[in-house]
Amino acid sequence: MGGGGTGDPLSGFAAEEGLSYAQTAQLPGDGATLGEQGKVDGAASGALDGGGDGTLARYSYVHTWTDADHHSHSETRNFTLVVTRIPESIGFVPYLGFRSSDSKFNPFAGGSEMKGLDLGDSAALDGCDAAVYKGTKESWLEQLLSPALLEWLGRSESDFGFELANGVLCVGRSTALGSSSEIGSVSFGPSTIDGRLGMSAGERAAVFTGGKGMVGSGTSAARDRV
Repeated sequence: MGGGGTGDPLSGFAAEEGLSYAQTAQLPGDGATLGEQGKVDGAASGALDGGGDGTLARYSYVHTWTDADHHSHSETRNFTLVVTRIPESIGFVPYLGFRSSDSKFNPFAGGSEMKGLDLGDSAALDGCDAAVYKGTKESWLEQLLSPALLEWLGRSESDFGFELANGVLCVGRSTALGSSSEIGSVSFGPSTIDGRLGMSAGERAAVFTGGKGMVGSGTSAARDRV
């Protein structure tokens, strides 16, 4: 879907919410998804409903791979995502990622510096993956992987995912969403995550809470606009 044209839901959402709309934007290159240096086809920047500043964008890149028979393949991967910064997270969890069963996000955004996380035996999390920086304190992980977090993730949309890498949070869905209401729900994703990661030092062990999909509540710390 082209950006900025008549009836474009992203530009319409930007106008409704008082955000600055542009047909493209320069996004950071941290993490696996943003590190592909893909194409931005419409971006809305400013103070999001979920709290804090960020850039809400349609983003895509071409993924290529070679199969066991040495045949090359490629596919275009589309996303509707929000990018924001949580610089204070670098000191205690520089890398963290999650993907639902149909998501194209890569939870191993930090590569070999990360380890997989056990998400338990809930059927709602079948096919989901999560990973964290190997040096993350076990005491923090024990509180992070609470029943509240696992329930929230289990209710997420099947194409939901996020990557936190070097203080840059990228969260969204692996599709080009086609309505203002769907796009609006994406704008709440960072507030749910940031509210659990971007707190004061005494609150960093708090865990995720929230409702279905990407809409959730949480305390938001000050973030740097992308």
